[in-house]
Amino acid sequence: MCGLLGWFSKGDSHKPQSFSQALELIRHRGPDATRIEQGDHFAFGHHRLSVLDLDSRAHQPMWSQDQRYVIIYNGEIYNYREVRKQLSPPMGGWRTNSDTEVILELVIQKGTQGLELLEGMFSFGLLDTQKQEILLARDSLGTKPLYYFQTKEELFFASRPGPLLKLQNHHEFDSQGIRYFLDLGFFPKEMTAWKNIKKLPAGHFLTLKSDGALTVSKYSTLFETVPNYSLSMKSFAKIKDETEEALIRSVQQRLISDVPVGVFLSSGIDSGLIAAIATKFNPNITAFTIGFEDEEFNELPLATKLAQFLQLQQISEIVTPKKLLEELQLFETTQDEPFFDYSLLLVRIISKIAKQHVTVALGGDGGDELFGGYKYYRWLSYFESVEKIPLALRQCISKAVPPKSHRLQLMSQLLKQNTAPEAFYFMRSLNKDLELPLNSEILTHTESGKDLFLRYAKDNKGLQPLDIAMRWDLEYTLPDDYLQKLDMGSMAYSLEAREPFLGKDLVRLALQMPHSFKIHKGLTKYILREIAKKYLPQEIQNKHKSGFEVPMKHWIKTELKEQVSRSLKKSSHFIDSNKARKLLQCHLDGKRNTHSLLWATYNISNLS
Repeated sequence: MCGLLGWFSKGDSHKPQSFSQALELIRHRGPDATRIEQGDHFAFGHHRLSVLDLDSRAHQPMWSQDQRYVIIYNGEIYNYREVRKQLSPPMGGWRTNSDTEVILELVIQKGTQGLELLEGMFSFGLLDTQKQEILLARDSLGTKPLYYFQTKEELFFASRPGPLLKLQNHHEFDSQGIRYFLDLGFFPKEMTAWKNIKKLPAGHFLTLKSDGALTVSKYSTLFETVPNYSLSMKSFAKIKDETEEALIRSVQQRLISDVPVGVFLSSGIDSGLIAAIATKFNPNITAFTIGFEDEEFNELPLATKLAQFLQLQQISEIVTPKKLLEELQLFETTQDEPFFDYSLLLVRIISKIAKQHVTVALGGDGGDELFGGYKYYRWLSYFESVEKIPLALRQCISKAVPPKSHRLQLMSQLLKQNTAPEAFYFMRSLNKDLELPLNSEILTHTESGKDLFLRYAKDNKGLQPLDIAMRWDLEYTLPDDYLQKLDMGSMAYSLEAREPFLGKDLVRLALQMPHSFKIHKGLTKYILREIAKKYLPQEIQNKHKSGFEVPMKHWIKTELKEQVSRSLKKSSHFIDSNKARKLLQCHLDGKRNTHSLLWATYNISNLS
């Protein structure tokens, strides 16, 4: 895992003077080696976190043997040895045992058609110095981020937006991106907070040709896989076995490393399965767990039982509110874009603990999106029955629900939703039925997150509502929120996080199976629970999804009250301060729990 920064010019521009300082902003992503390669019209900078082939010959930027091509790359390719066998050895033979050299030769020999061969997580930039053309690419599921912006003559790209902002600080904010952020809780697909800074979407590549033409194209065919609704429960046993085999292969692939590997362990099925399978290949693997003082949320006792059952060495720590607040302050000193998901603090803390012992850790991200783990999916399955009740009658029932609590008011609003997709969006959205604290002009001239989702649902109208919901989360929420959180949190402490549930064979199997294999008689992650019977104690198999919530609801009323209030009062091109203050007061008075939307608004207010 690494940090990269690139600059390429089609004209007479010179390398930005602040290039080295901009690269320094992401040193934490790769503290083991730093190098800059440059020519008349390009500069590639790289910070390396050494994981595979620790030899200095595997450092980056890496040149092809004929000195025509140069690459900077972030990520890990787990099947690089298999891909290497499909390639002709470069002139002079292979120089390293690294995946970087394999990607370099793959693109030279097969072009962008070769990208589908890669099993892993990656983002990279590759320059053909002879043709003066550049290629950027990102993995199918968006595990590794890649930002870029283009001027008339130049292209800049980096692992994070911070270096790009350093290189050119005159960036106009994007009202549409900000609207989506406050509706959804993240910037979807190519969107960011700035008009000219873009994310390269997952499964896409970018080319800048010698004539200056920039194109972004999709290469991944992963999401062309659709559910096979003809499969019945008679096929369940066969699909279950195939799913287990795919998960075993994916875990085994993600244990490849020349440095120590550990595993994040909670008391849930996802991390439990990964840990159990990992011990088959590495009996000495170490598990890392965090617990909490509040017994209602403390999973440490059950996670410790699980570690003992699996005969794992376990390292754990109790996270106090004080530690969380300290971590929040650390994050805000280096934060380079709005980020709403405050569970990032937990990822940072467990990564900090793990880094003291290992360089790589396996996690359970993706299991919920692929196999129906979120409560929203279960509620959506119930709503399909509610939807049969005439809307007029549901609206009458909604009015009869007493507004005694925030939850009751949400249930009342949920009944009013016309269709299952609208109900899912309501549950998943950040603002729910609350007034969005944006200026009226922005609200008038931008598309809502709801319209974006309903358009997505319409484009996938051949799918059933539950499949649309899970696929949306896999294509949007996972890469643009949860995997961003994982990358930012783990890389803050130079730890590489790997996700076995995101193996492409496993993803295709999950996309193909009907949702009845995932949510069965109200039980979420049904197929994983059945697989878990072979690996985990019954107490874990039957456990419902739980987890600690960062106490933002409480903090905004106490420790963060003045900080948030002061920020919301600032003059802003985006935020309507009167609406924002009303939203804050509503929370302080205990009328509604508005902390999620407040925290997102706070993030946006700090832009200006």
